[in-house]
Amino acid sequence: MVEITNYHSVYEETWKALFFGRARWDPKKPCTIVEVGSYEGSSARWIVDNLMHAPESRLYCIDAWTGPGMDERYERFRQVIAALPQPERIEVFRDWSQNALRELRNRNVKADVLYIDGGHDAPTVLRDLVIGFEIVKVGGLVICDDYLWNDPKFGGHQVLGRPKIAIDAFTTIYADKIAMVRFLSNYQVYFQKIAD
Repeated sequence: MVEITNYHSVYEETWKALFFGRARWDPKKPCTIVEVGSYEGSSARWIVDNLMHAPESRLYCIDAWTGPGMDERYERFRQVIAALPQPERIEVFRDWSQNALRELRNRNVKADVLYIDGGHDAPTVLRDLVIGFEIVKVGGLVICDDYLWNDPKFGGHQVLGRPKIAIDAFTTIYADKIAMVRFLSNYQVYFQKIAD
């Protein structure tokens, strides 16, 4: 198995409690999951191993993999995906998230889960949430990662360089279309779509 950076491991127990406790997730039921920000594939691997046991289930992985060292990260991701059971159930978009999300919307893809962990600056996070929300089924779950992220090396020292303000804006503006899922993590935000 290829060795990868596993940023997702800190959420595995929380996600088990969220999906199998709170959401009563049935991995044998066909589902569609969209992941924005795939990096080296640790969360994609967890999703397939734990949430996608039905042959009809689909995972859409979106990441531009641009910048220094990202070709290597993309290659690791491809190796992780190739090693998963039924890798043909996974479609990869090496593209900007707004383009890939619009493509999925144009194909009438309806997601049971949308996981937002791509760009971390507020405008990108807000755009991903607004476009991505359109493809989430009513009753679907949205997970926003890195709510409190503020790494100064990547602009997090400025308020618009962080996801928090975008997630707060989205959950405020869309308050009548979502139900917040209060849960164990302060670093991720969870909500369910209750209306289009």
